[in-house]
Amino acid sequence: ITEYKNLTNKKEIQDVLNETKDIFYLICKSLYLRFQLNERVKELSCLHKISKLAEQKDLSISDFLSETVKLLPPAWQYPNQARARIIYNENSYISDNFEESDLSIKTDIIVSKIQSGSIEVNYPQDFIHSASFVFLKEEKHLIDTITQELSIVLNKKKAEAESKNLEMQLLH
Repeated sequence: ITEYKNLTNKKEIQDVLNETKDIFYLICKSLYLRFQLNERVKELSCLHKISKLAEQKDLSISDFLSETVKLLPPAWQYPNQARARIIYNENSYISDNFEESDLSIKTDIIVSKIQSGSIEVNYPQDFIHSASFVFLKEEKHLIDTITQELSIVLNKKKAEAESKNLEMQLLH
């Protein structure tokens, strides 16, 4: 700062201001990229945990969905306020403190080419944030990806259950 006090000509002052502006821009860009990276890590972590759940052969569909719904809120931008619900075959699986809200993002679950339910993530109605920016565009992609993964897992678990039933009927 003492070095800058000795600046007398306009050109030197302009150069210092431009340098300061450039440094500020780089700091802001770095913080934004760090934020973006942290968000992608949360999303990938959620998808990884869901795939680990899906690998558990002895896990029933109900248990799988109960555990999956708990993994959703931490993947969103505001995990402390986010709540999730999975509806599948008229059964509802909800995360802690779930309530209806207009601040939501939702997709349909398709199993065997039939709409079998939905996945919804929302924020409380009184959540103070610009409604147009509540959900990141990447979060829309995330919920679509989760829905696709759930559809695959549910198709597989449904086929396994039907196979077990047929096997039991044959043994009987």
